[in-house]
Amino acid sequence: MLIGVDIGTSGAKAILMTEEGKIVRSHREEYPIKTPHPGWAEQDPGLWLDKASLCVAKVAAGDAASVKGVAFSGQMHGIVLVDGECRPVRNAIIWADNRSRTQLEAIESTVGAAELCAVALNRAASGFGLPSLVWLRDNEPDALDRAACVLCPKDYVRARLCAEMGQEASDASSTCCLDVKNVEWAWDILRKLKLPEHIFPPVARSHELAGALTAEGAERCGLPAGTPLYFGGADNGMAGIGSGIVEEGDIGVNIGTGGQVGTIASTPYFDAEFRTSTFCHPIAGRWSLFGATLAAGLSLKWYRETFHRTREFADLDDMAARAEPGSRDLFFLPYLAGERTPWLDPAARGVFWGMTLRHGETEAIRAVLEGVAYALDQSFQLIKAAGVVPRRMLSTGGGAKSSVWPQIQADMFGMPVHAVSGGDACVGAAIVAGVGAGMFKDVFEGCRAAVAPGGKIYEPNPEAQRIYAERKSFFADLYLKNRELFARISVMP
Repeated sequence: MLIGVDIGTSGAKAILMTEEGKIVRSHREEYPIKTPHPGWAEQDPGLWLDKASLCVAKVAAGDAASVKGVAFSGQMHGIVLVDGECRPVRNAIIWADNRSRTQLEAIESTVGAAELCAVALNRAASGFGLPSLVWLRDNEPDALDRAACVLCPKDYVRARLCAEMGQEASDASSTCCLDVKNVEWAWDILRKLKLPEHIFPPVARSHELAGALTAEGAERCGLPAGTPLYFGGADNGMAGIGSGIVEEGDIGVNIGTGGQVGTIASTPYFDAEFRTSTFCHPIAGRWSLFGATLAAGLSLKWYRETFHRTREFADLDDMAARAEPGSRDLFFLPYLAGERTPWLDPAARGVFWGMTLRHGETEAIRAVLEGVAYALDQSFQLIKAAGVVPRRMLSTGGGAKSSVWPQIQADMFGMPVHAVSGGDACVGAAIVAGVGAGMFKDVFEGCRAAVAPGGKIYEPNPEAQRIYAERKSFFADLYLKNRELFARISVMP
């Protein structure tokens, strides 16, 4: 038996999986995002630990002695500072945080955008670990003084369970603190920014052994002390592995809280205009190339909680299906938390545009789904412009469970979309645990064993495809013509 654990943004989840890929049990626990000030996004790392441990205990119940390994997936970009006992010195700053806009300017003036991007292969963005650390340097230096180590979310949970601190490469590269080509900390950049070097722990690969479950960890998780724990990887890569996205030309469209369109590259691609991201992939010698929108599923969740709190998501799906493609020219900019690809603009705002008396709730809901798809298509176009030839497209995450969103994606992207019904980041983590434990020769063998084809294939509808093709440039212009207004309102008292 294998266990995969995911430390997500809205909750933790664990699965118990057989070597053949059968999911025996799964369990999920939710936790909140803290917003103590406008634009801030923090979480209590203790909740990650408590909820993840409870998830593991729930899925392991009755089979604990059969578990041969546990591996972890986690939300990307965020950081938690811990002391020598691996206790947090403050709340974690997560990917959705926008407080470090001033620090972005300071990083580029101190290091230089060209040097940073040549090493990190990404331009720093608010919510990435590097600008968050520089913000702490400037505003909470005592927190850095008390820190013995900086960890990503999943690495914190794993370290607390095995008492061994370290960071895994795919997650570490998402902080902008790593030399992505050479898979080592970007020491020259960290020194120029006067960040304490001692807080950066050893970097490991996904399938490597991180340690063994301690007696305290065993009590928390309901597993035997000494159970092997493996590093795992960033949730984007783990979700891809869990869905069978492991070859060049495989395009993954993930709609979770945020959304990503990504693929796998055999060389570390660099976008000279800083629009896409390139991180280490959990498979050694490969890299993840993708673009991201920050409020994908989050936009639909916001809409439901604001306007339809008593309705289920399936009800919203049915309502969106009744609206015409194009939502009668009602547009939604899904920039509720700023935006990454292609604008990299923390000041961007969400907008409904084009509302008239003929629009109702069905058009509004569909416009939200379409707005997210327009944003994801901008990433897809950049990936194709990088020379990637799409072989197949798989829709993953919560968006794949919709009966409408995958069809909108197929129409928007102009190619068939396979909605993956079973794969997720926990499955990817369990596969990586199996590689570490020697059950699988490598990730490819693990995917062949554990990832079964399934789910519905959505073919593009020519008429809907035409409608969206005509409106893509309009969607982009809505942002461009409002960019100055977004910047102005972001600094209003």
